[in-house]
Amino acid sequence: MKSIPNPARPTVDRTAELISALSDPIRLRLLSLILHNPDICVCDLEAVTELPQTKISKHLAVLRRADLVAPERQGTWMHYAMKKPENAIQRGLLEVVRNAHKSVPELREDLVRLKKSGCCLSEL
Repeated sequence: MKSIPNPARPTVDRTAELISALSDPIRLRLLSLILHNPDICVCDLEAVTELPQTKISKHLAVLRRADLVAPERQGTWMHYAMKKPENAIQRGLLEVVRNAHKSVPELREDLVRLKKSGCCLSEL
């Protein structure tokens, strides 16, 4: 009889998938932006990163598969929010990413550019 996986007790495979999801510079940038803005539109991610929507969507799909972010359609745009961390490993890694802008200039610059974004955040 196969046991049902407990999200609070991560497996080696799930942990490796999580670390792999965080191992790409673009995904780190996107995750940092989403962590600092709980309901961010893809148009804002495009404006800040200056990457095409198709590339951003592919990276967001990896973050979704790792159970880090959740999409929500609002009109014509997709918005993304963080999912609640399932375990201590997720919480710890997300905390590292949340604070990375303090020592990583590119992440700090992304947050500054986000404040100047002219898309959905300007509606808030």
